[in-house]
Order: sequence, then structure tokens, then C-alpha cells
Amino acid sequence: MSRQSNSYIAAAVAAGIAAALSIQPAAADDDRGGRGKGGGVHMLSFAELDSDGDGFLSSEELAGSKAVWLRKHDADGDGALSRDEVTAAIMQNLTEMAARMTDRMYERLDADSDGMISEAELGEGKMSDRMFDRMDDDDDGMISEAEFEDAKEKMKKRGDRRKRDRK
Repeated sequence: MSRQSNSYIAAAVAAGIAAALSIQPAAADDDRGGRGKGGGVHMLSFAELDSDGDGFLSSEELAGSKAVWLRKHDADGDGALSRDEVTAAIMQNLTEMAARMTDRMYERLDADSDGMISEAELGEGKMSDRMFDRMDDDDDGMISEAEFEDAKEKMKKRGDRRKRDRK
């Protein structure tokens, strides 16, 4: 394998590691004095982690990702994150994620590219008919509460499985 191929592979591995390590949880003490699980995340860029600017991430640079994340979100520069600073970091991430989801939704649904999603565009593709057919287990043309709850449980399990597959 060539030196260039090895460099590409090393960069890809480092990027994967950086992605995993740069997601920082916003942990908080729980009522028992232990650490809570928290939930805020914000991805750091390669450039933010590459402190020496050499175009590669060393193990030391990756190990310092938590400190980089803290400094990035420490708005008042006191060396610690307040609840407001963590909330702001989480909100920034959620806003960015919502913008990406909205872009994908418009790409998929805004058939006439007018920047608006009409009721007709929502109905195109017959997604609602397919969903109804999947939920109507007994094919009686109606969805009972039991069928509705069963469909919700199936969707939850599908989502849980996707989360596990991403790990």
C-alpha cells in the first residue's frame, strides 16, 4: 500500500475517532450525588481539534477534545461551563440539526421549488396511504386504538434498532 493510501486511511480513522470523541455530554449530578447521563452534544470540526495545524490529529489532540469543547462554549471565559452556556451549546446544535432536517424535507417535498410545502405536496407519493395500510392490521379500513399503539411500538423499536446500529 502506498504512503498516500496510508495517509488517507489514517485521516479517515482519525476523523472517525474525532467524531466519536468530540461529542461531549452535558452531565449533571443526580439526587444521589452521582453523575447524570446528560444529553447535550456539539461536534467539533477537524480544524478545531488540529491544534498544531499540521493537517493530522495526534492522540494528544484527540485527548484534548473535551478541553477544546469547553473553551469553545465558555462564553464568559471563566474556565467552566454554566448551565446557560451548556444550554446555549445544546441549542446551537439543535438549531443546526433542525436546519439540516428542514433542508432535506424541502428537497424531498417542495416539488415546485417555490419555497413552500403545500397540502398537495404533502399528499404526493401516497406516504399516508402506505402508512395507513401498514397500521390497519385487520384490513377493515379503520385503525383501532390497539393497531395505533402497536404501530407506535413498532416505530419505537425501529428507531431503537437504528440507534444501536449507529454505535
